[in-house]
Amino acid sequence: MTHTLHRFCRRPLVLVLALLLCLAACGEENYTERLSPGTPLIAGFESYATRAQALARLPRGATVKVVEDSALKPGDKRPPFSIYRVAVAGYTVCGQVGELHLEFFNDRLLGTWFFPGDAPACHAALAAAGQRVPGVSGNTMRVAAIDFFDRHYLMWEDARLREQIDHWIKKYS
Repeated sequence: MTHTLHRFCRRPLVLVLALLLCLAACGEENYTERLSPGTPLIAGFESYATRAQALARLPRGATVKVVEDSALKPGDKRPPFSIYRVAVAGYTVCGQVGELHLEFFNDRLLGTWFFPGDAPACHAALAAAGQRVPGVSGNTMRVAAIDFFDRHYLMWEDARLREQIDHWIKKYS
């Protein structure tokens, strides 16, 4: 009888400890988790792809230039935060040649930016394909804008990863 009672009393203790550990883990955001499936980005790319996976999709011989490669210093106690962005010259999207940018947050493809040679023609081609810009589809945000150098661009971005970056900045910077 005491053996059964002892085993019965231990079970709730184990359940309470498991619940507390789960609650503690649920409170911490994971800044490196890969969700599957990702969301579609411009030119057939998909968010959450690793840098190696995304760069492997580029045409053989493509000119890839690193535009940004930033990360926290070694030993920083905060969760990881790294941004890696490349520019690919001579890339074709919507029948237009331009410059494609791929942006990664903690080795997960966050978004694609395309600077077309002829922005109105690119917009028309996308509209004909049923992709309204700007617009939102699932977790994909599509934006058309002009940068500081007066260049038109189209951006496809995963809203979940953008929200995660914004959360990290508010909480840890």
